[in-house]
Amino acid sequence: MKKISEIISFELPDKIKNLEVSDICDDSRKASEGCLFIAVDGSLDNGQKYINDAISRGAKYIVLNGEENHAVQSDYCITYIYVNDSRIERSYIASRFFPNNFSHVPRPPHNELFFARARKNADTCVVAQDRSVLDEHEDPSSGSDDANCGKEPLCSGFVIAVTGTNGKSSTVDIVRQIWTKWGRRSASIGTLGVQAANVKLDPFTYPDSAAASQAHLAHFSAGSKAGNARAASTTTPGPIQLHKIFHDLSSFGFRNIAIEASSHGICQHRVDNVDFSVCAFTNFTQDHLDYHKTMEDYWKAKERLFSEVAGKNTIFVVNSDEGEYSKKIFEIAAARNIKCISYGYEADDMKIISIVPEETHTSMTVSFWGREVTIALPIYGTFQVYNSLCAAAICHATGVSIDNIIGALEGIEPISGRMELVRKYKCVNIFLDYAHTPNALKNAIQSVKSHTLNRVITVFGCGGDRDREKRKLMGEIAEQFSDFVFVTDDNPRSEDPAIIRKMIMEGFSGNDKVTEVLTGRKDAIEAAMEFASEGDSILVAGKGHENYQQLANEVVYFSDRDVILNKA
Repeated sequence: MKKISEIISFELPDKIKNLEVSDICDDSRKASEGCLFIAVDGSLDNGQKYINDAISRGAKYIVLNGEENHAVQSDYCITYIYVNDSRIERSYIASRFFPNNFSHVPRPPHNELFFARARKNADTCVVAQDRSVLDEHEDPSSGSDDANCGKEPLCSGFVIAVTGTNGKSSTVDIVRQIWTKWGRRSASIGTLGVQAANVKLDPFTYPDSAAASQAHLAHFSAGSKAGNARAASTTTPGPIQLHKIFHDLSSFGFRNIAIEASSHGICQHRVDNVDFSVCAFTNFTQDHLDYHKTMEDYWKAKERLFSEVAGKNTIFVVNSDEGEYSKKIFEIAAARNIKCISYGYEADDMKIISIVPEETHTSMTVSFWGREVTIALPIYGTFQVYNSLCAAAICHATGVSIDNIIGALEGIEPISGRMELVRKYKCVNIFLDYAHTPNALKNAIQSVKSHTLNRVITVFGCGGDRDREKRKLMGEIAEQFSDFVFVTDDNPRSEDPAIIRKMIMEGFSGNDKVTEVLTGRKDAIEAAMEFASEGDSILVAGKGHENYQQLANEVVYFSDRDVILNKA
Protein backbone atom coordinates (compact mmCIF):
# COMPACT_ATOMS: atom_id res chain seq x y z
CA MET A 1 0.00 0.00 0.00
CA LYS A 2 1.36 3.42 -0.99
CA LYS A 3 0.10 6.97 -0.75
CA ILE A 4 -0.66 8.21 -4.23
CA SER A 5 1.56 11.27 -3.70
CA GLU A 6 4.53 8.90 -3.22
CA ILE A 7 4.25 7.31 -6.63
CA ILE A 8 3.13 10.10 -9.01
CA SER A 9 5.88 12.20 -10.59
CA PHE A 10 4.28 15.61 -9.97
CA GLU A 11 2.52 17.54 -7.22
CA LEU A 12 -1.07 16.44 -6.59
CA PRO A 13 -3.94 18.43 -5.02
CA ASP A 14 -3.93 18.31 -1.22
CA LYS A 15 -7.32 16.59 -1.10
CA ILE A 16 -5.99 13.40 -2.71
CA LYS A 17 -2.35 13.36 -1.60
CA ASN A 18 -2.90 10.92 1.24
CA LEU A 19 -5.22 8.51 -0.58
CA GLU A 20 -3.81 5.00 -0.62
CA VAL A 21 -3.14 2.83 -3.66
CA SER A 22 -3.37 -0.92 -3.08
CA ASP A 23 -1.70 -2.04 -6.31
CA ILE A 24 -0.76 -0.90 -9.81
CA CYS A 25 -1.43 -2.49 -13.20
CA ASP A 26 -1.56 -1.73 -16.92
CA ASP A 27 -3.77 -4.71 -17.79
CA SER A 28 -7.42 -4.19 -16.85
CA ARG A 29 -7.81 -7.93 -16.24
CA LYS A 30 -5.33 -7.62 -13.35
CA ALA A 31 -7.16 -4.70 -11.71
CA SER A 32 -8.23 -5.15 -8.10
CA GLU A 33 -9.98 -3.17 -5.35
CA GLY A 34 -8.25 0.15 -4.69
CA CYS A 35 -5.65 -0.19 -7.43
CA LEU A 36 -4.25 2.32 -9.89
CA PHE A 37 -4.72 1.48 -13.58
CA ILE A 38 -2.39 2.99 -16.20
CA ALA A 39 -3.95 3.23 -19.66
CA VAL A 40 -1.12 2.80 -22.16
CA ASP A 41 -1.56 3.09 -25.90
CA GLY A 42 0.21 0.22 -27.64
CA SER A 43 1.12 -0.32 -31.27
CA LEU A 44 -1.97 -2.48 -31.78
CA ASP A 45 -4.45 -1.26 -29.18
CA ASN A 46 -5.56 1.74 -27.11
CA GLY A 47 -5.40 1.28 -23.35
CA GLN A 48 -8.17 3.79 -22.75
CA LYS A 49 -10.62 1.25 -24.20
CA TYR A 50 -10.16 -0.80 -21.04
CA ILE A 51 -10.66 1.88 -18.38
CA ASN A 52 -14.26 0.88 -17.67
CA ASP A 53 -13.23 -2.75 -17.33
CA ALA A 54 -10.52 -1.80 -14.82
CA ILE A 55 -13.03 0.29 -12.83
CA SER A 56 -15.51 -2.60 -12.80
CA ARG A 57 -12.80 -4.72 -11.16
CA GLY A 58 -12.12 -2.17 -8.44
CA ALA A 59 -9.64 0.37 -9.84
CA LYS A 60 -9.97 3.73 -8.06
CA TYR A 61 -7.25 5.69 -9.86
CA ILE A 62 -6.73 6.02 -13.61
CA VAL A 63 -3.59 7.44 -15.25
CA LEU A 64 -4.13 8.30 -18.91
CA ASN A 65 -2.97 10.56 -21.70
CA GLY A 66 -4.71 13.92 -21.95
CA GLU A 67 -4.33 17.32 -23.54
CA GLU A 68 -4.09 19.07 -20.16
CA ASN A 69 -0.94 17.65 -18.60
CA HIS A 70 -1.06 16.97 -14.83
CA ALA A 71 -4.79 17.68 -14.63
CA VAL A 72 -6.67 15.75 -11.96
CA GLN A 73 -10.41 15.05 -12.01
CA SER A 74 -12.64 13.08 -9.69
CA ASP A 75 -15.85 11.42 -10.82
CA TYR A 76 -17.93 9.12 -8.59
CA CYS A 77 -14.99 8.15 -6.35
CA ILE A 78 -12.72 7.56 -9.36
CA THR A 79 -9.69 9.82 -9.71
CA TYR A 80 -8.41 10.50 -13.23
CA ILE A 81 -4.83 11.74 -13.59
CA TYR A 82 -3.88 13.13 -17.01
CA VAL A 83 -0.31 13.09 -18.34
CA ASN A 84 1.45 13.77 -21.63
CA ASP A 85 2.79 10.23 -21.94
CA SER A 86 1.42 7.43 -19.81
CA ARG A 87 4.35 5.17 -20.78
CA ILE A 88 6.80 7.56 -19.14
CA GLU A 89 4.60 7.97 -16.08
CA ARG A 90 4.13 4.20 -15.80
CA SER A 91 7.88 3.70 -15.49
CA TYR A 92 8.09 6.30 -12.73
CA ILE A 93 5.12 4.87 -10.85
CA ALA A 94 6.49 1.31 -11.02
CA SER A 95 9.88 2.39 -9.69
CA ARG A 96 8.23 4.04 -6.68
CA PHE A 97 5.62 1.41 -5.94
CA PHE A 98 8.05 -1.52 -5.73
CA PRO A 99 10.98 -0.54 -3.47
CA ASN A 100 14.30 -2.35 -3.85
CA ASN A 101 17.98 -1.98 -3.09
CA PHE A 102 18.99 -1.23 -6.68
CA SER A 103 17.12 1.83 -7.96
CA HIS A 104 18.01 5.36 -6.88
CA VAL A 105 21.09 4.29 -4.90
CA PRO A 106 23.72 7.06 -5.09
CA ARG A 107 26.95 5.91 -6.69
CA PRO A 108 30.39 7.12 -5.68
CA PRO A 109 31.99 9.36 -8.32
CA HIS A 110 34.61 8.10 -10.79
CA ASN A 111 37.76 10.05 -11.46
CA GLU A 112 40.68 10.10 -13.87
CA LEU A 113 43.18 9.09 -11.19
CA PHE A 114 41.42 5.85 -10.52
CA PHE A 115 41.09 5.00 -14.21
CA ALA A 116 44.78 5.70 -14.59
CA ARG A 117 45.47 3.24 -11.76
CA ALA A 118 43.36 0.66 -13.56
CA ARG A 119 45.43 0.99 -16.70
CA LYS A 120 48.65 0.75 -14.70
CA ASN A 121 47.64 -2.10 -12.40
CA ALA A 122 45.08 -4.10 -14.36
CA ASP A 123 45.84 -7.27 -12.40
CA THR A 124 44.38 -5.95 -9.15
CA CYS A 125 42.47 -2.69 -9.48
CA VAL A 126 38.77 -2.20 -9.95
CA VAL A 127 37.53 0.66 -12.05
CA ALA A 128 34.02 1.10 -10.71
CA GLN A 129 34.78 3.43 -7.89
CA ASP A 130 37.39 5.76 -6.44
CA ARG A 131 39.36 3.89 -3.76
CA SER A 132 39.08 6.82 -1.35
CA VAL A 133 35.30 6.75 -1.68
CA LEU A 134 35.26 3.00 -1.03
CA ASP A 135 37.19 3.51 2.18
CA GLU A 136 34.46 5.85 3.41
CA HIS A 137 31.69 3.31 2.68
CA GLU A 138 33.27 0.03 3.75
CA ASP A 139 30.94 -2.69 4.93
CA PRO A 140 32.86 -4.76 7.52
CA SER A 141 30.69 -7.82 6.85
CA SER A 142 31.12 -7.84 3.11
CA GLY A 143 34.58 -9.37 2.93
CA SER A 144 37.12 -8.45 0.28
CA ASP A 145 37.60 -9.37 -3.34
CA ASP A 146 41.34 -9.70 -2.84
CA ALA A 147 44.07 -8.14 -0.75
CA ASN A 148 44.64 -5.30 -3.19
CA CYS A 149 41.06 -4.35 -3.98
CA GLY A 150 39.81 -4.03 -0.39
CA LYS A 151 36.20 -4.12 0.66
CA GLU A 152 33.21 -3.17 -1.42
CA PRO A 153 30.93 -0.30 -0.43
CA LEU A 154 27.83 -0.65 1.68
CA CYS A 155 25.61 0.59 -1.19
CA SER A 156 26.80 -2.11 -3.59
CA GLY A 157 23.60 -3.17 -5.26
CA PHE A 158 24.35 -3.04 -8.99
CA VAL A 159 21.97 -3.12 -11.95
CA ILE A 160 23.60 -3.15 -15.37
CA ALA A 161 22.05 -3.04 -18.85
CA VAL A 162 23.30 -4.55 -22.09
CA THR A 163 21.99 -3.43 -25.47
CA GLY A 164 22.89 -4.29 -29.06
CA THR A 165 21.44 -6.31 -31.90
CA ASN A 166 23.14 -9.55 -30.91
CA GLY A 167 24.89 -10.94 -27.86
CA LYS A 168 22.69 -9.53 -25.08
CA SER A 169 21.56 -12.88 -23.66
CA SER A 170 25.04 -14.39 -23.61
CA THR A 171 26.57 -11.28 -22.10
CA VAL A 172 24.13 -10.91 -19.18
CA ASP A 173 24.39 -14.64 -18.49
CA ILE A 174 28.20 -14.48 -18.37
CA VAL A 175 28.03 -11.38 -16.16
CA ARG A 176 25.76 -13.27 -13.76
CA GLN A 177 28.14 -16.24 -13.74
CA ILE A 178 31.20 -14.08 -13.00
CA TRP A 179 29.43 -12.19 -10.22
CA THR A 180 28.21 -15.46 -8.71
CA LYS A 181 31.69 -17.00 -8.76
CA TRP A 182 32.87 -13.78 -7.09
CA GLY A 183 30.51 -14.55 -4.23
CA ARG A 184 27.65 -12.13 -4.91
CA ARG A 185 24.04 -13.27 -5.17
CA SER A 186 23.29 -12.27 -8.74
CA ALA A 187 20.57 -12.62 -11.35
CA SER A 188 20.06 -11.95 -15.04
CA ILE A 189 16.86 -10.91 -16.84
CA GLY A 190 16.15 -11.21 -20.55
CA THR A 191 15.21 -13.56 -23.35
CA LEU A 192 16.15 -16.57 -21.22
CA GLY A 193 13.80 -15.40 -18.48
CA VAL A 194 15.05 -14.70 -14.96
CA GLN A 195 18.17 -16.65 -14.07
CA ALA A 196 18.93 -16.60 -10.36
CA ALA A 197 21.10 -18.97 -8.33
CA ASN A 198 19.24 -21.23 -5.89
CA VAL A 199 15.84 -19.84 -6.74
CA LYS A 200 13.35 -20.39 -9.52
CA LEU A 201 11.27 -17.44 -10.62
CA ASP A 202 8.63 -17.20 -13.28
CA PRO A 203 7.94 -13.46 -13.41
CA PHE A 204 6.50 -13.64 -16.90
CA THR A 205 3.42 -15.39 -15.49
CA TYR A 206 3.18 -13.37 -12.29
CA PRO A 207 -0.33 -12.11 -11.61
CA ASP A 208 0.22 -8.36 -11.79
CA SER A 209 -0.55 -7.65 -8.16
CA ALA A 210 1.60 -6.80 -5.20
CA ALA A 211 -0.25 -9.24 -2.94
CA ALA A 212 0.41 -12.14 -5.27
CA SER A 213 4.02 -11.23 -5.91
CA GLN A 214 5.44 -13.04 -2.89
CA ALA A 215 3.23 -16.05 -3.46
CA HIS A 216 4.47 -16.42 -7.00
CA LEU A 217 8.13 -16.42 -6.13
CA ALA A 218 8.95 -20.02 -6.81
CA HIS A 219 10.69 -22.00 -4.11
CA PHE A 220 14.35 -22.19 -3.35
CA SER A 221 15.96 -25.40 -4.52
CA ALA A 222 18.89 -27.27 -3.05
CA GLY A 223 20.92 -27.15 -6.24
CA SER A 224 23.52 -24.52 -7.01
CA LYS A 225 22.69 -23.94 -10.66
CA ALA A 226 20.52 -21.10 -11.86
CA GLY A 227 16.79 -21.70 -11.86
CA ASN A 228 15.29 -21.34 -15.32
CA ALA A 229 12.14 -19.33 -15.70
CA ARG A 230 9.84 -19.93 -18.63
CA ALA A 231 11.13 -18.17 -21.72
CA ALA A 232 10.30 -14.51 -21.65
CA SER A 233 7.54 -13.20 -23.86
CA THR A 234 9.59 -10.02 -24.26
CA THR A 235 13.33 -9.55 -23.96
CA THR A 236 12.88 -6.62 -21.57
CA PRO A 237 9.87 -6.93 -19.24
CA GLY A 238 7.42 -4.07 -18.92
CA PRO A 239 8.26 -1.58 -16.15
CA ILE A 240 5.68 -2.88 -13.65
CA GLN A 241 6.94 -6.40 -14.14
CA LEU A 242 10.58 -5.31 -14.12
CA HIS A 243 10.41 -3.36 -10.88
CA LYS A 244 8.44 -6.15 -9.26
CA ILE A 245 11.26 -8.53 -10.18
CA PHE A 246 13.78 -6.10 -8.69
CA HIS A 247 11.69 -5.88 -5.51
CA ASP A 248 11.37 -9.66 -5.17
CA LEU A 249 15.04 -10.37 -5.87
CA SER A 250 16.08 -7.63 -3.46
CA SER A 251 13.87 -9.10 -0.72
CA PHE A 252 15.68 -12.42 -1.11
CA GLY A 253 19.09 -10.84 -0.78
CA PHE A 254 20.21 -10.58 -4.39
CA ARG A 255 22.91 -7.93 -4.78
CA ASN A 256 23.53 -7.60 -8.52
CA ILE A 257 21.26 -7.81 -11.57
CA ALA A 258 22.14 -7.82 -15.27
CA ILE A 259 19.34 -7.09 -17.74
CA GLU A 260 18.95 -7.09 -21.50
CA ALA A 261 17.75 -3.73 -22.79
CA SER A 262 16.04 -4.29 -26.13
CA SER A 263 15.34 -1.49 -28.60
CA HIS A 264 11.62 -1.96 -27.95
CA GLY A 265 12.17 -1.77 -24.22
CA ILE A 266 14.29 1.38 -24.46
CA CYS A 267 12.02 3.37 -26.75
CA GLN A 268 8.90 2.26 -24.84
CA HIS A 269 10.43 3.58 -21.58
CA ARG A 270 10.49 0.16 -19.90
CA VAL A 271 13.98 0.77 -18.47
CA ASP A 272 13.51 4.41 -17.45
CA ASN A 273 13.93 5.18 -13.73
CA VAL A 274 16.47 2.41 -13.19
CA ASP A 275 19.79 3.51 -11.72
CA PHE A 276 22.18 1.63 -13.99
CA SER A 277 25.74 1.32 -12.76
CA VAL A 278 26.89 0.22 -16.22
CA CYS A 279 25.36 0.41 -19.69
CA ALA A 280 27.02 -1.75 -22.33
CA PHE A 281 26.93 -1.79 -26.14
CA THR A 282 27.62 -5.05 -28.02
CA ASN A 283 26.99 -4.39 -31.73
CA PHE A 284 24.52 -2.98 -34.22
CA THR A 285 23.20 -4.66 -37.38
CA GLN A 286 19.87 -5.05 -39.17
CA ASP A 287 16.86 -6.28 -37.20
CA HIS A 288 13.37 -5.20 -36.10
CA LEU A 289 12.66 -3.09 -39.17
CA ASP A 290 9.07 -4.33 -38.95
CA TYR A 291 8.82 -2.13 -35.84
CA HIS A 292 11.40 0.65 -36.25
CA LYS A 293 10.95 0.96 -40.06
CA THR A 294 14.43 2.41 -40.68
CA MET A 295 17.94 1.66 -39.44
CA GLU A 296 18.17 5.26 -38.26
CA ASP A 297 15.13 4.87 -36.01
CA TYR A 298 16.43 1.51 -34.80
CA TRP A 299 19.75 3.13 -33.85
CA LYS A 300 18.03 6.04 -32.08
CA ALA A 301 16.25 3.53 -29.86
CA LYS A 302 19.54 1.87 -28.92
CA GLU A 303 21.32 5.18 -28.49
CA ARG A 304 18.71 6.47 -26.04
CA LEU A 305 20.02 4.10 -23.37
CA PHE A 306 23.27 6.08 -23.35
CA SER A 307 22.04 9.57 -24.16
CA GLU A 308 18.98 9.71 -21.88
CA VAL A 309 18.44 6.68 -19.65
CA ALA A 310 21.94 6.30 -18.18
CA GLY A 311 22.72 8.50 -15.19
CA LYS A 312 25.72 10.77 -14.74
CA ASN A 313 27.63 8.18 -12.66
CA THR A 314 27.02 5.32 -15.09
CA ILE A 315 30.03 3.71 -16.76
CA PHE A 316 29.76 2.84 -20.45
CA VAL A 317 31.19 -0.42 -21.80
CA VAL A 318 31.70 -0.18 -25.56
CA ASN A 319 32.66 -2.60 -28.33
CA SER A 320 35.32 -0.57 -30.17
CA ASP A 321 35.02 -2.57 -33.38
CA GLU A 322 31.60 -1.30 -34.45
CA GLY A 323 32.85 1.64 -36.52
CA GLU A 324 30.59 4.67 -36.58
CA TYR A 325 28.32 3.24 -33.89
CA SER A 326 31.17 2.82 -31.42
CA LYS A 327 32.21 6.37 -32.21
CA LYS A 328 28.72 7.67 -31.50
CA ILE A 329 28.66 6.07 -28.05
CA PHE A 330 32.11 7.48 -27.25
CA GLU A 331 30.92 10.92 -28.37
CA ILE A 332 27.88 10.71 -26.10
CA ALA A 333 30.14 9.70 -23.22
CA ALA A 334 32.49 12.62 -23.86
CA ALA A 335 29.62 15.10 -24.06
CA ARG A 336 28.19 13.82 -20.77
CA ASN A 337 31.59 13.43 -19.06
CA ILE A 338 30.98 9.71 -18.59
CA LYS A 339 33.79 7.17 -18.32
CA CYS A 340 34.09 4.25 -20.75
CA ILE A 341 35.74 0.85 -20.84
CA SER A 342 36.44 -0.33 -24.37
CA TYR A 343 36.90 -3.87 -25.63
CA GLY A 344 37.73 -5.41 -29.02
CA TYR A 345 40.59 -5.37 -31.52
CA GLU A 346 40.50 -1.55 -31.66
CA ALA A 347 40.15 -1.07 -27.91
CA ASP A 348 42.48 0.85 -25.63
CA ASP A 349 41.41 -1.03 -22.47
CA MET A 350 40.53 -4.69 -23.07
CA LYS A 351 42.26 -5.27 -26.40
CA ILE A 352 41.91 -8.54 -28.32
CA ILE A 353 45.31 -9.77 -29.49
CA SER A 354 44.26 -13.11 -31.00
CA ILE A 355 41.44 -15.67 -31.12
CA VAL A 356 42.29 -19.31 -31.80
CA PRO A 357 39.54 -21.96 -32.15
CA GLU A 358 40.43 -25.21 -30.37
CA GLU A 359 38.64 -28.55 -30.37
CA THR A 360 37.02 -28.11 -26.94
CA HIS A 361 37.28 -24.38 -26.34
CA THR A 362 38.26 -21.00 -27.76
CA SER A 363 41.67 -19.61 -26.85
CA MET A 364 41.78 -15.83 -26.63
CA THR A 365 44.72 -13.58 -25.86
CA VAL A 366 43.73 -10.20 -24.46
CA SER A 367 45.63 -7.17 -23.25
CA PHE A 368 44.00 -5.79 -20.10
CA TRP A 369 45.36 -2.24 -19.93
CA GLY A 370 48.72 -3.56 -21.18
CA ARG A 371 48.75 -6.83 -19.26
CA GLU A 372 48.61 -9.66 -21.83
CA VAL A 373 46.74 -12.81 -20.79
CA THR A 374 45.70 -15.97 -22.66
CA ILE A 375 42.37 -17.44 -21.56
CA ALA A 376 40.89 -20.84 -22.41
CA LEU A 377 37.24 -19.92 -22.89
CA PRO A 378 35.08 -23.08 -22.65
CA ILE A 379 32.52 -21.88 -25.20
CA TYR A 380 32.62 -21.63 -28.97
CA GLY A 381 32.69 -18.74 -31.40
CA THR A 382 34.47 -15.46 -32.04
CA PHE A 383 31.30 -13.58 -31.11
CA GLN A 384 31.35 -15.29 -27.72
CA VAL A 385 34.83 -13.88 -27.18
CA TYR A 386 33.33 -10.42 -27.68
CA ASN A 387 30.41 -11.23 -25.37
CA SER A 388 32.80 -12.54 -22.73
CA LEU A 389 34.94 -9.42 -22.89
CA CYS A 390 31.88 -7.22 -22.66
CA ALA A 391 30.89 -9.17 -19.54
CA ALA A 392 34.44 -8.89 -18.20
CA ALA A 393 34.41 -5.11 -18.62
CA ILE A 394 31.03 -4.85 -16.91
CA CYS A 395 32.18 -6.94 -13.97
CA HIS A 396 35.43 -5.00 -13.66
CA ALA A 397 33.42 -1.78 -13.61
CA THR A 398 31.38 -3.18 -10.70
CA GLY A 399 34.37 -4.19 -8.62
CA VAL A 400 35.70 -7.58 -9.76
CA SER A 401 39.47 -7.83 -10.22
CA ILE A 402 40.97 -8.97 -13.51
CA ASP A 403 42.42 -12.08 -11.86
CA ASN A 404 39.00 -13.12 -10.57
CA ILE A 405 37.46 -12.42 -13.97
CA ILE A 406 40.03 -14.60 -15.73
CA GLY A 407 39.37 -17.47 -13.35
CA ALA A 408 35.62 -17.13 -13.78
CA LEU A 409 35.80 -17.00 -17.59
CA GLU A 410 37.79 -20.23 -17.72
CA GLY A 411 35.01 -21.95 -15.77
CA ILE A 412 31.83 -20.51 -17.30
CA GLU A 413 29.07 -22.89 -18.30
CA PRO A 414 27.53 -22.89 -21.80
CA ILE A 415 24.66 -20.48 -22.33
CA SER A 416 21.42 -22.20 -23.26
CA GLY A 417 20.91 -22.18 -27.03
CA ARG A 418 23.84 -19.85 -27.68
CA MET A 419 26.46 -21.62 -29.80
CA GLU A 420 25.81 -24.63 -27.60
CA LEU A 421 27.26 -28.01 -28.51
CA VAL A 422 24.20 -30.14 -27.78
CA ARG A 423 25.29 -33.54 -29.08
CA LYS A 424 27.87 -35.56 -30.96
CA TYR A 425 25.85 -37.75 -33.31
CA LYS A 426 27.83 -40.38 -35.24
CA CYS A 427 30.99 -38.23 -35.11
CA VAL A 428 29.02 -35.12 -36.09
CA ASN A 429 28.93 -32.06 -33.80
CA ILE A 430 25.48 -30.50 -33.55
CA PHE A 431 25.32 -26.88 -32.40
CA LEU A 432 22.24 -24.97 -31.31
CA ASP A 433 22.15 -21.19 -31.66
CA TYR A 434 19.57 -18.42 -31.39
CA ALA A 435 20.89 -16.63 -34.49
CA HIS A 436 17.89 -15.01 -36.16
CA THR A 437 19.44 -11.93 -37.78
CA PRO A 438 21.67 -11.80 -40.88
CA ASN A 439 24.81 -10.86 -38.96
CA ALA A 440 24.18 -13.37 -36.19
CA LEU A 441 23.64 -16.17 -38.71
CA LYS A 442 26.88 -15.28 -40.52
CA ASN A 443 28.83 -15.22 -37.26
CA ALA A 444 27.32 -18.49 -36.09
CA ILE A 445 28.12 -20.33 -39.34
CA GLN A 446 31.67 -18.98 -39.40
CA SER A 447 32.18 -19.94 -35.76
CA VAL A 448 30.98 -23.50 -36.38
CA LYS A 449 33.22 -23.71 -39.45
CA SER A 450 36.28 -22.78 -37.38
CA HIS A 451 35.65 -25.86 -35.19
CA THR A 452 34.80 -28.24 -38.07
CA LEU A 453 37.00 -30.63 -40.09
CA ASN A 454 34.67 -31.09 -43.04
CA ARG A 455 31.30 -29.57 -43.98
CA VAL A 456 29.03 -27.16 -42.13
CA ILE A 457 25.33 -27.96 -42.60
CA THR A 458 22.90 -25.22 -41.58
CA VAL A 459 19.23 -25.66 -40.65
CA PHE A 460 17.23 -22.44 -40.30
CA GLY A 461 14.06 -20.50 -41.10
CA CYS A 462 12.73 -17.00 -40.46
CA GLY A 463 10.00 -15.80 -38.11
CA GLY A 464 6.65 -14.59 -39.36
CA ASP A 465 5.25 -11.11 -38.64
CA ARG A 466 8.81 -9.82 -38.32
CA ASP A 467 11.33 -8.00 -40.51
CA ARG A 468 10.66 -9.37 -44.02
CA GLU A 469 13.67 -7.66 -45.57
CA LYS A 470 16.15 -9.91 -43.81
CA ARG A 471 14.80 -13.19 -45.20
CA LYS A 472 16.45 -13.07 -48.62
CA LEU A 473 19.63 -11.71 -47.06
CA MET A 474 19.77 -14.60 -44.61
CA GLY A 475 19.35 -17.01 -47.53
CA GLU A 476 22.32 -15.38 -49.26
CA ILE A 477 24.42 -15.64 -46.11
CA ALA A 478 23.47 -19.28 -45.48
CA GLU A 479 24.46 -20.20 -49.06
CA GLN A 480 27.71 -18.25 -48.98
CA PHE A 481 29.07 -19.58 -45.70
CA SER A 482 27.52 -23.07 -45.39
CA ASP A 483 28.36 -26.19 -47.35
CA PHE A 484 24.71 -27.28 -47.38
CA VAL A 485 21.48 -25.72 -46.11
CA PHE A 486 18.10 -27.04 -45.03
CA VAL A 487 15.50 -24.24 -45.17
CA THR A 488 12.56 -24.85 -42.86
CA ASP A 489 10.09 -23.06 -40.56
CA ASP A 490 10.85 -20.96 -37.50
CA ASN A 491 7.87 -19.31 -35.75
CA PRO A 492 5.59 -18.55 -38.72
CA ARG A 493 2.96 -16.88 -36.52
CA SER A 494 0.15 -15.53 -38.71
CA GLU A 495 2.07 -15.78 -42.00
CA ASP A 496 1.96 -18.66 -44.46
CA PRO A 497 5.14 -20.71 -43.80
CA ALA A 498 5.47 -21.47 -47.52
CA ILE A 499 5.67 -17.76 -48.36
CA ILE A 500 8.36 -17.21 -45.72
CA ARG A 501 10.42 -20.12 -47.08
CA LYS A 502 9.99 -18.80 -50.61
CA MET A 503 11.37 -15.41 -49.59
CA ILE A 504 14.39 -17.12 -48.01
CA MET A 505 14.95 -19.25 -51.12
CA GLU A 506 15.11 -16.08 -53.23
CA GLY A 507 18.49 -15.46 -51.62
CA PHE A 508 20.01 -18.60 -53.13
CA SER A 509 21.75 -18.31 -56.49
CA GLY A 510 21.31 -22.02 -57.22
CA ASN A 511 19.82 -25.16 -55.67
CA ASP A 512 22.90 -27.37 -55.45
CA LYS A 513 23.53 -26.37 -51.82
CA VAL A 514 19.99 -26.10 -50.47
CA THR A 515 16.93 -28.21 -49.72
CA GLU A 516 13.60 -26.71 -48.76
CA VAL A 517 11.93 -28.98 -46.21
CA LEU A 518 8.19 -28.76 -46.64
CA THR A 519 7.06 -31.00 -43.80
CA GLY A 520 8.28 -29.09 -40.76
CA ARG A 521 11.24 -28.18 -38.58
CA LYS A 522 11.55 -31.59 -36.89
CA ASP A 523 11.91 -33.29 -40.26
CA ALA A 524 14.48 -30.70 -41.37
CA ILE A 525 16.69 -31.30 -38.30
CA GLU A 526 16.44 -35.07 -38.63
CA ALA A 527 17.13 -34.89 -42.37
CA ALA A 528 20.29 -32.86 -41.67
CA MET A 529 21.42 -35.43 -39.10
CA GLU A 530 20.92 -38.24 -41.64
CA PHE A 531 22.69 -36.24 -44.36
CA ALA A 532 25.80 -35.43 -42.30
CA SER A 533 28.87 -37.62 -42.29
CA GLU A 534 31.91 -38.00 -40.05
CA GLY A 535 33.75 -34.72 -39.45
CA ASP A 536 30.78 -32.55 -40.41
CA SER A 537 29.02 -30.11 -38.08
CA ILE A 538 25.36 -29.12 -38.03
CA LEU A 539 24.16 -25.69 -36.98
CA VAL A 540 20.48 -25.52 -36.01
CA ALA A 541 19.80 -21.79 -35.94
CA GLY A 542 16.99 -19.42 -35.06
CA LYS A 543 15.20 -20.73 -31.98
CA GLY A 544 17.99 -21.60 -29.56
CA HIS A 545 16.57 -22.17 -26.08
CA GLU A 546 12.91 -21.88 -27.13
CA ASN A 547 10.62 -24.79 -26.32
CA TYR A 548 7.61 -23.67 -28.32
CA GLN A 549 6.58 -22.86 -31.88
CA GLN A 550 4.17 -20.05 -32.71
CA LEU A 551 1.76 -21.08 -35.45
CA ALA A 552 -1.20 -19.26 -36.97
CA ASN A 553 -3.73 -20.00 -34.26
CA GLU A 554 -1.79 -21.66 -31.49
CA VAL A 555 1.47 -22.03 -29.65
CA VAL A 556 2.65 -25.63 -29.49
CA TYR A 557 5.47 -27.33 -27.62
CA PHE A 558 8.56 -27.69 -29.77
CA SER A 559 12.22 -27.96 -28.83
CA ASP A 560 15.14 -28.14 -31.24
CA ARG A 561 17.14 -29.64 -28.38
CA ASP A 562 14.65 -32.46 -27.87
CA VAL A 563 14.65 -33.30 -31.57
CA ILE A 564 18.46 -33.43 -31.62
CA LEU A 565 18.77 -35.52 -28.45
CA ASN A 566 15.94 -37.94 -29.30
CA LYS A 567 17.11 -38.81 -32.80
CA ALA A 568 18.10 -42.46 -32.81
